[in-house]
Amino acid sequence: MEEEKSYGGSSSGSNLETSKAERSVWLMKCPVAVAKSWQNHPPSQPLSKVVFSIDPLLPEHDPAHLQVDFNSMFLSTSLIINVE
Repeated sequence: MEEEKSYGGSSSGSNLETSKAERSVWLMKCPVAVAKSWQNHPPSQPLSKVVFSIDPLLPEHDPAHLQVDFNSMFLSTSLIINVE
């Protein structure tokens, strides 16, 4: 548990203040092993890439209408998101 806290993990339910941020960010909870690897990643190189795809030919209620692809050195997956 101590190791988890040193990489930003917290079980206290504290909030992260973002109202004065210069730009929008996505926050992601990740395993300690991934957090350690990301800390050692050179800041000059991209860590991952997220691609949103919308198929205008599919009806909006079709689950495949909106697709998100995550590609990184740790993970490569494709998700279909239901938008309601």
